[in-house]
Amino acid sequence: MSEIKGAEPLLEEEQLKCLEAIRNGDESAREKLIMSYINLAHYLAYRFAHRYRLGYYYDELESVAIASLVESVSKIENITHDNIGGYILTRMKGAILDAMASQPIIKTPRGKRPAKFQPLPKGVSGKQKGGSNEALEAVLQICRSNTEKEIVKSRLAGKTDEQIAAQLSLSRLQVHRTRKSLQKRYREKYDE
Repeated sequence: MSEIKGAEPLLEEEQLKCLEAIRNGDESAREKLIMSYINLAHYLAYRFAHRYRLGYYYDELESVAIASLVESVSKIENITHDNIGGYILTRMKGAILDAMASQPIIKTPRGKRPAKFQPLPKGVSGKQKGGSNEALEAVLQICRSNTEKEIVKSRLAGKTDEQIAAQLSLSRLQVHRTRKSLQKRYREKYDE
C-alpha cells in the first residue's frame, strides 16, 4: 500500500466537532478529518483493484480515492445530515467506480474474453498458401448461410458477440447460439 499513513479514525463525536469547526472556518479541522479517512481511501483503492483484478491500476485508483476524499471534505460543510463517514465513503466509492468506467484499459468480463479457437482439422496446417487460410476455409465449409460466415469472419477479426450482433442486427444470444452450433458441426466433421 501507499506510504502515506493517516491518523487514527475519529469517533463520531470528534467527527461532529470537526464538522462544526469546519463550518466555522477552521482549516486544521479539515486536515484532521482528511487524515482520519486517508487509510480508508487506501483500503478502497486496494479492494477495488484486487476485486476486479486490476492490481496494475492500484496507484490510479488510490489517487482518485484521495482526490475524492479531499473534494468531499472541502464540500462537507454543506451536508444537511451528520453521517460524515457515510458521506465520505459514498463519494470515494462513486469516484472510483466513475474512474474505472471511464478508463479504456479496464475490460468488461463478458465482452472482452479472448476467442476460443478450435484445433485445426486433420490434414490442415493453418499456414498461408496462395493467399488463403486453410483453417478459415475449413471452417467456412461447414457454414450453411452467409450470416454464419459473417459471424465466423467477425469473430476471427476479434469482435465480441455484442459487436457482431449489432453489426448483423441480431441478438447477442442468436450470435452465441450460432457460434456454438458451428463449433458442434466442426467437431462432428473433423473429430473422429
